[in-house]
Amino acid sequence: MEKENKNIHAGHRQRMKDKALKHGFESFENHEILEMLLYAVIPQKDTNPLAHELIENFGSFHAVFEADESELLKVKGMNKSAAFLLKSIPSVLGRYIDDRNNSDKTVVNSSELAYEMVLPKYIGVTKEIPYILLLNNAGKVTACKALSSGTVNSSEMPIRKVIELCIKHNATQVILAHNHPSGDTTPSMDDFATTKNINVALKSIGVSLLDHIIVSQNGYSSMRSMHQFQRAFM
Repeated sequence: MEKENKNIHAGHRQRMKDKALKHGFESFENHEILEMLLYAVIPQKDTNPLAHELIENFGSFHAVFEADESELLKVKGMNKSAAFLLKSIPSVLGRYIDDRNNSDKTVVNSSELAYEMVLPKYIGVTKEIPYILLLNNAGKVTACKALSSGTVNSSEMPIRKVIELCIKHNATQVILAHNHPSGDTTPSMDDFATTKNINVALKSIGVSLLDHIIVSQNGYSSMRSMHQFQRAFM
C-alpha cells in the first residue's frame, strides 16, 4: 500500500510539472505553486497538505516567504532544507528582477523601455503570448499582464479582457506586446488588424494605445514607428 501511494504521488508531481511547463504558472493556485516548490526538498511525499497548512498558518502566500525560519519550522512537515528554500525565494527573485529589469525603469516612455520590461516574460517561451503593459498618466507601469497564449489574433488577444484590465488597474495608456518565436519581428497583417480593433475599443473608454511591439530574444519591432502600420493607431 505504501508503495502504491508513492506511485500516486509521483504521478501527480509529474502531471503538475508537465502542466507548469506547458502553460506556465498563471493557471495555478498559490498553494499549488508552493506545493511544487516543496517537491525539491521534500521527496516522495504529498506536499499539498503542507502547502495549504503554511498559507493558512501565515495568512497569505507572500507571508509564507516572509516568515521567520523558526516559525516555518514549527509547522508540521517542514524541515530546515524546506525553510531555507522558502526564505531564499524573495531574495533570489529580487536579485533576478534587478539584474534583468532595473527597478528604476518603472516609467515606460519609449518602445525600447517597453521591450526591456517585457523581454524577461519571454525567456524560454516557444509559443506566441501577448502581454499588456498598463500605464497611468505619468507613464508608470501599474501592471503587466498576459492576455492569452497561442497564436495572436483578435480572438486570442481578447478585447474584453483588455478593457477589464484597463479598468481594474486604472490605466490611461497601454502598450501591447507579443513575441514571434521564429525571431522575425516583422508585424503581420493579423497583427495590424488586432491592433486596430483594440485601439478602437480603447478609445471608447478614453485609454490611449501607445504602441504594439513585436518581441524576440534578438530585438523588437515597434508597429507605431512603422509607416505602413500607423493607421492602426489613428
